[in-house]
Amino acid sequence: WVLGVLLLVGGPFSLVYLLIAYDRSTEGAREELRSTFGDYSLSVGSIRPRWVLAGIVPLATLWVWGPSPTDIGLFYLFPLIWFLPIFAGSKGTSIRLSPAERVVERTDHTHDRTRTDDLDSVVRTRRIDFPWTTVFLLAYRGNAWYRSTPWLFVPSEKADAVESTLDAVLAASDGPDRASVPERVTLAVLGSFSLVVGLLMAVAGGEGAGGIALALLTAPFSILFLALAARL
Repeated sequence: WVLGVLLLVGGPFSLVYLLIAYDRSTEGAREELRSTFGDYSLSVGSIRPRWVLAGIVPLATLWVWGPSPTDIGLFYLFPLIWFLPIFAGSKGTSIRLSPAERVVERTDHTHDRTRTDDLDSVVRTRRIDFPWTTVFLLAYRGNAWYRSTPWLFVPSEKADAVESTLDAVLAASDGPDRASVPERVTLAVLGSFSLVVGLLMAVAGGEGAGGIALALLTAPFSILFLALAARL
């Protein structure tokens, strides 16, 4: 019934809205909107058999041994409607590692966007080899910790060269700058608040056991925030 309503009511009305928006918008605005969503035209060259297999295995396992589709509704259709067109139509990402500039540039060809990560903010790297690719985990420090991409996928045949380049860049770097004092204080306050709130509620309400239980539940998050405040 839900699908029927969406097709018979939502479909025609959506077309009317799109026609009105198209008529009242400029060509520049339409081009900017298209660039935001990206060009997901499917091409055979964008399909990677190993990654396709890696995505099919968990879905097939869930389909065979998981709950029945009637129990969880349209859950199985969600990846087909939303994720499959994005992944299938993606034009890929080009990665450029520049030892001279000490940066990693990632260019998303679908949206024609480039973002840059500063290698001077990296404190250490870790290499993980898979049968079809190699992943480098980059540990950032300072403000770059939440602004940078902490992983780097590299073809296996180029992994040794990339590892040598990363080691040389880290050896020549003066080390990352720490996060600002207000940022570290904010993280510490957030961590302390989640830890102390249970104890304060216990004292105010006279429920010692409940307050201690709440403090224990929030303790992992508190430790995480306090560790980040000390590390950044």
